[in-house]
Amino acid sequence: MAAALAISKQDRIQQKMTDNGKQFTSQARTALYDIIFNRRDVRGEFLKDPISEDILARLLIAAHHAPSVGFMQPWNFIVIKDKATHQGIHTLFEKANAEAAEKFEGESRALYQSLKLEGLLTAPLHICITCDRDRAGPVVLGRTHMSDMDLYSTVCAVQNLWLAARAENIGVGWVSIFHEEQVKAHSHHRLSHRRPCLKLSPATGPRPQGLAQAVEP
Repeated sequence: MAAALAISKQDRIQQKMTDNGKQFTSQARTALYDIIFNRRDVRGEFLKDPISEDILARLLIAAHHAPSVGFMQPWNFIVIKDKATHQGIHTLFEKANAEAAEKFEGESRALYQSLKLEGLLTAPLHICITCDRDRAGPVVLGRTHMSDMDLYSTVCAVQNLWLAARAENIGVGWVSIFHEEQVKAHSHHRLSHRRPCLKLSPATGPRPQGLAQAVEP
């Protein structure tokens, strides 16, 4: 509810920023490229500081302004702050990650097991991003011959959120090492009719200054 209220407060800001004929300055252009080039997949460097509702609202507004084929906007953003749920999701990750390691052999397996692939227990919140594949009905403009365009549209929303977070100096990492059905079962009714996009959401948290140079993409 708080995030929803914050979003409504941000509507006026969004309306002022929306101008299809706007010409951007060289400084704005440089800033955008700096954000793109300094985006990283953060895994183990999260701070535990809470993310303010105003910043969270701005991130979600940016995500909802992603392009979508046929304007279907199939995405859902489920903000999860409950630590017990974080722990449950982490347990699902550990199981799937052990299975993933078995797919590698020898030195490749050892290397895989040495990698830090998530920060689920240290990030202050999770955002589970789903794709509702039935939302726009059976026939959608631009999706008549490529049925996965809803998934691609959802990933565009993820990218918008990720870049907006970087502009806010918020670190983001996404985790995809899960069984979809287990994530749905753990989340109960919230995902019963939706497909988790890339299995689970980004886990987000503030990133320290200078971290962009220390973390691989």
